[in-house]
Amino acid sequence: MQKRRPSVDFVNGSRFIENDKVATAGGLSCGIDLALHVVERYNGKPVAQGIADDLEYSGELWKNPQYGETKEGRLASNREEKTMNRVLRVTVVLCLACASLPAQEPAAKSKIAKAVDPLAWLVGGVWIADASMMGDGMVRIETRYTWSDNGAFIRFTTHFVTKESTLRNYDGQFFWHTSSKSLRMWYTDARNEITEGVITVDGNTLRFDFRGINFEGQLADLRVTLLRKNNDLYTWQLQEKASDGNWKDLAKLDYVRSA
Repeated sequence: MQKRRPSVDFVNGSRFIENDKVATAGGLSCGIDLALHVVERYNGKPVAQGIADDLEYSGELWKNPQYGETKEGRLASNREEKTMNRVLRVTVVLCLACASLPAQEPAAKSKIAKAVDPLAWLVGGVWIADASMMGDGMVRIETRYTWSDNGAFIRFTTHFVTKESTLRNYDGQFFWHTSSKSLRMWYTDARNEITEGVITVDGNTLRFDFRGINFEGQLADLRVTLLRKNNDLYTWQLQEKASDGNWKDLAKLDYVRSA
């Protein structure tokens, strides 16, 4: 280095060098020593020591830069340099890992979670409705509600249990739609058809409005209403919008939560 920069006066064996208003240091921990020394110069040793403690920096050579000229000092300096190199490598890896993650918005997430909260009482257990009156070998309908892994939406699945088998009919989600600022739902049926709708919360009543297939196989405006009776019981009602604008009842079931 001295040969490449002959005009620079290199000083060996010192942690850092001060020359009037200019101070220089070489290496990782040497730079920390110099920074702490500058803090000490302007604010006193207790302040500098407090910063070192906050950084969990155990080096003492910033208090005496010439200590590095002794054998003991060189050993201590080498230990600090090796420690700082390991810390730097770990820090770089962590920084790169964090940089690869998508930006998080805690405040926005909390708002989303709060928006879905009116549906949270549905989560847990299995909701079962007696469907034997529907004929065709139907026995019961089972619906399960679970939180998504990230806690941002609720997933639901609906199975039709017959005397012969279990039909896994519906799989969908309840979620907060950010752009429209409303609760929404969507699900796919066993034929891979997608249905989407809007959720309205009114106290203990949940309304799901959507375009779907009615019992005649025709596309129609449909509404499902969930009336919460208690934490383990709700009434499910399906209605179709008639041509006069009124809602016509199609089906009604009571769902009971089972552990």
